[in-house]
Amino acid sequence: MKSDATKLAAWTFDSLAKGQPDTTVRYTGGSGTAGRAYTQKITAYDPLYQATGNQLILPDRTKEPLVAAGVPQILSFSTVYNLDGSIKQAQSPAAGGLPAETVSYGYNFRGKGLHTTAKGTTGYVQGAAYSPLGDLNQLSLATDAASTRKVYLNYQYESGTRRLTNSFATSDVHSYRLQDLAFSQDDAGNVTSIFDNSTMGGASQADYQCFAYDGQRRLTEAWTPKSAGCGSAGRTTANLGGAAPYWTSYTYNEAGQRKTSTQHAAAGDTVTDYSYGTPTGQPHPLSSTTTGGKVSGYAHDLAGNTTTRPGKQAAAQSLIWDSEGKLASVTEPAAGGKAAIGTDYLYDAAGELLIRRNSTADGDTVLYLGTNEIRLTKKGTGTTLKGTRYYSAAQQTIAVRTATAGVSGTTLTFLAADHHGTSSIAVDAVTMTVVRRFSTPFGAPRGSAPAAWPDDKAFLGKPADVLTGLTHIGAREYDPVIGQFLSVDPLLEIDKAQSLNGYSYAENTPVTLSDPSGQGSISCQRGSCPAGMEEADSNVSSGWGGGGGGGGGGGSGGGGTAVTSSAGSTSNGLGGWVPGATFNYITGAWDIPYANFGNLEDFLARQGPDYGIIDEGGSRNEWETSRALFFGWLWGGGFPLAPKQEFRGGDAFTAILASDSTFTDMRAKLVGQAVNDGAGAEGALAPLDFKYQDKGPEPGSPWYKLNTPRGVANDVMGTLSNGSFGTKNQADAFLGSYTATGQITAVDRKKGTVRLKFTATNLSDWNSATHLIPRDRNPVFRDTYGAAVRENFTWEERWPLNSCMCWVE
Repeated sequence: MKSDATKLAAWTFDSLAKGQPDTTVRYTGGSGTAGRAYTQKITAYDPLYQATGNQLILPDRTKEPLVAAGVPQILSFSTVYNLDGSIKQAQSPAAGGLPAETVSYGYNFRGKGLHTTAKGTTGYVQGAAYSPLGDLNQLSLATDAASTRKVYLNYQYESGTRRLTNSFATSDVHSYRLQDLAFSQDDAGNVTSIFDNSTMGGASQADYQCFAYDGQRRLTEAWTPKSAGCGSAGRTTANLGGAAPYWTSYTYNEAGQRKTSTQHAAAGDTVTDYSYGTPTGQPHPLSSTTTGGKVSGYAHDLAGNTTTRPGKQAAAQSLIWDSEGKLASVTEPAAGGKAAIGTDYLYDAAGELLIRRNSTADGDTVLYLGTNEIRLTKKGTGTTLKGTRYYSAAQQTIAVRTATAGVSGTTLTFLAADHHGTSSIAVDAVTMTVVRRFSTPFGAPRGSAPAAWPDDKAFLGKPADVLTGLTHIGAREYDPVIGQFLSVDPLLEIDKAQSLNGYSYAENTPVTLSDPSGQGSISCQRGSCPAGMEEADSNVSSGWGGGGGGGGGGGSGGGGTAVTSSAGSTSNGLGGWVPGATFNYITGAWDIPYANFGNLEDFLARQGPDYGIIDEGGSRNEWETSRALFFGWLWGGGFPLAPKQEFRGGDAFTAILASDSTFTDMRAKLVGQAVNDGAGAEGALAPLDFKYQDKGPEPGSPWYKLNTPRGVANDVMGTLSNGSFGTKNQADAFLGSYTATGQITAVDRKKGTVRLKFTATNLSDWNSATHLIPRDRNPVFRDTYGAAVRENFTWEERWPLNSCMCWVE
């Protein structure tokens, strides 16, 4: 393509494979000797025409400051695919202090998209659990499988609609949930509340967000009450509270654009009015905002691109757009003792952002390389080169590694995000230090900013430029303050009336819908809302419920829960074989087009109990791992672990106990009775008693006399390692022997479901810990180390009433 006789881009094809591209080149300053060429070159294809090798070739060091600062001129990447098109390995080059790295991905036998492991220079994903529908329940993140510093990302969903209802993060180190998001929706699928119940162990406050909508599903109210309730009577400034309190009201004009926004505070309301239209007759570009009598102006070119907007430090910013409709530069004059600022943008031949470059003496230049970013910072005569690398699994970014050239070592941070991919907590993989941040529905920062954050990503996990105040979202630039893009939507969707003005973000429904591509709103299903994901029509009533291949699904347990795949695809000693599988000699794996697990007990064991646990909601018991409970008990005297602990459905340690084989056996027995005898079953007429006892060598074994010390050793190892060593189930390890009951509480043959209720009770004391000190000595320890603690568990589960337990893939 040429503009004013200056070559902008070039493409070549066919040298490696007929009809396939070889190179794409972006030119700046023309293709002559004075210009600069940025070449993307494919070096290899596999037999299915998937590019397995590619390079980015930068201009030499005399023309490109990044290369002069130490970035390799040729950056080579490679990818190896499985036969189904999923990525088996991805290799990145060394740059910006980051080492060269090959990340290998594992999947369960259900096929493409269901990640179970990811490992490179260290581990990243150590395990994953999915529902029978292929929906993510849990990701286990750690640098090593044996690590006792794992982070767990957990997801629970509404039965039937598969909408996300809970998203929470736990760890082996913290006794509380690091993030605990609970979602509510109305019948149309609008998100009406997001309650983050985590108080970071009492170091912070919960964050309860409530949302209200008009008849066009546009957000009209967003506020944070002091407690978990969204009644309109509580929508007052006196009732605002939480970790980052706010209350904003919105109104809209007939074109679906923001008319007013009102910030409510105890000192009074601050109203901003929005005006639209240009002197040339364009009706939808924003012309001005007025806040408290202060007018801020905007200007646009004939294509609808914003050319002037309020500055971050001066009265106005100037924006220049290229002939392809992309933002080319942003400048702002010196003001308030601050130097002038300027940012230039360079795009590859496909229109994707390649380099964001500060055009003044000091500032940052960022090279975007997919999952890698290289940042050159200039300050005075000094320069610093830093690297950032992202790691993803199950359609979401789960970790980021940062490094500085010339400085030994790297820093790995695990990330947890909201349902749209805006990371809200970051956990250092080594120290397990947690930082937390908040944002408004339209993506502006909210509350106090954390002292440090590992990257520059903000709303939707997209790059945010603090100098310009803009966020780069796919095809367009976005201003989270006004909730609008700076240019017209390149994709006209006539079936979405609220998008026809061309500027509003996600039809003004930013909590329910998302626009990660900058080209149209979608109903996000979970995680990072990738631009290429299967879209759900934003106009239908299903809202943003989950979907297959990493969307919605069943519940999950808390930190430390052993995870399996959706069909329990942990090793069974048979190389992954299950009944009905056939061996594929090409892939060397068992193909399972029909997953039929035969008998009921086998099926239930493979599913994992969390699928059926009914979350009772309300406050959580924040003692979530065996190690935390052990040290809480050991400290004694009723603090910090109270002498009586109640665990319910939805609590993390309840899920761990429910996953024990003792409950698996009773669960299979009860469901089997319900299938055969319905409400007349033995287990429906009265609770069935059962118990768990520590197991060891049977009498007659040469190890029988060592049974007690052996059992204690296994339990101690299991407790302190959260099940990584010794006794595998954390509940078994910590509780030791316990008594329990199970009962059938409801059988619905019409819906094909059975409901079960379980209880368990245990006394944690020195007798349970050692098997030696008698219980009549408990009063001695009442106010000191190891005071007796009673744990009571009560929860209900829902299961399919189906003795076949089979389905078609």
